[in-house]
Amino acid sequence: MAERRGASVRRIPMTKHDCRLDIADLNFTSKTRLVAVTLAANSCGTLPDVVPIIAAAKAAGSLTYLDAVHFAPHSGIDVAALGCDFLVCSAYKFFGPHVGVLYGRRQLLQNLQPMKLRPSTNDLPSQQTAFGSRWEIGTPNFEGLAGFTAAVEYLASLGLRFGAQVPPRQHARRREAILAGMNCISDHEKTLTERFLAGTSAIPGVTVHGVPSKEGRTPTFCITKEGRRPEALAEALVARGIACGAGNFYALETARALGLDSFLRVGFVHYNTLHDVDRALTALEDA
Repeated sequence: MAERRGASVRRIPMTKHDCRLDIADLNFTSKTRLVAVTLAANSCGTLPDVVPIIAAAKAAGSLTYLDAVHFAPHSGIDVAALGCDFLVCSAYKFFGPHVGVLYGRRQLLQNLQPMKLRPSTNDLPSQQTAFGSRWEIGTPNFEGLAGFTAAVEYLASLGLRFGAQVPPRQHARRREAILAGMNCISDHEKTLTERFLAGTSAIPGVTVHGVPSKEGRTPTFCITKEGRRPEALAEALVARGIACGAGNFYALETARALGLDSFLRVGFVHYNTLHDVDRALTALEDA
């Protein structure tokens, strides 16, 4: 797209030792049209500090676009607090089907011209448009939307079951229940992360690339082991019943910055247990 539009793409450098973005000198200018950044790295779990990046982009008059695909299953999202112009994610990451989600500020969604079918509405959803949207390119994916709704209700159910008391008003109740559920997920995943990082630090030859603590990361780990190809590691762990994989997982820039062509990726979510972590550690030590 940049080539077709005659635009140039510049990248914020990454610090190799913890896979964070180096935001010391962002150097956005009036020519910077769009700043796109991830909320969580799917390769190594790092959570970039996006607040100063968004602030610097706004100061330069740039639009901001956040990729929350990997962030969404691990933490609550508040676009108002983030102050972004656009945010995207997919329900498949938070236990639903493959349905893309786009948040955009209303004024931008009204004024930007989407690629759309000529007969479809040119308005945003409303009762007058039967809740059709200029951003839908055809018949909505109704079965996917049903699964998306079920995934959201599932996250809310975790908050109702395990979280703090939520308000009685229905609209506020769902939002507060979701946030309570995500807080429970985050707390549990930090426990899993702490156990896994402590365990891997005791295995000879194993390196976990990324943030070395439970804070500032998701429980997703980029791993190499001295003398072993990542593909061989993955095969050994899968043979022991550990779901994992090897490759670059589309994170080409991260892999290049680390000097890797592939790595082992192991991750945990809220339904994993400490026993699962220990099984993974044993398999990784034996591989």
